[in-house]
Amino acid sequence: MRRRLSRRVVHSLSVAVMILAVGWSAWSAEEAHDMRARGAWIREAPPMSQALAGYMSLQNRGSRGYRLVGVSSTDFGRVMLHETEIRGGVVRMIHRAGVSIAAGEEAVFAPGGLHLMLMQPRRVLRAGDRVSVDLVFAGGRRLSVDFEVRQQPPP
Repeated sequence: MRRRLSRRVVHSLSVAVMILAVGWSAWSAEEAHDMRARGAWIREAPPMSQALAGYMSLQNRGSRGYRLVGVSSTDFGRVMLHETEIRGGVVRMIHRAGVSIAAGEEAVFAPGGLHLMLMQPRRVLRAGDRVSVDLVFAGGRRLSVDFEVRQQPPP
């Protein structure tokens, strides 16, 4: 009796985890086309740099808002959302917990504004290299974006 109960409990938990995983990680067919990243690039830095910056335009082509709440990449030890701020002539980097993108709007990540701080690179990145970055939205949905390492912004 005890062994059957354990198997039933394990089976039920397994089914519940699979349902939750599918629900949180998969975009619906409609949502899959809502968010789009364009012009994603990382500024090339000297080989020993421990921090690089990533930029892109993140477009919400859907009818509801989204909130970007996290970023990750296997090529970096840590990735954060940041914004450059100038106060009293002093430039500071401000950590952002998230970035909201209203329906039909665009969040621009560009030098001097919003950007990704890509910390502790796990390999030397040179112009022409490509890096995959996962954008994590509230609710657990993800969008994988291919960034190109460049010396200058794309045209």
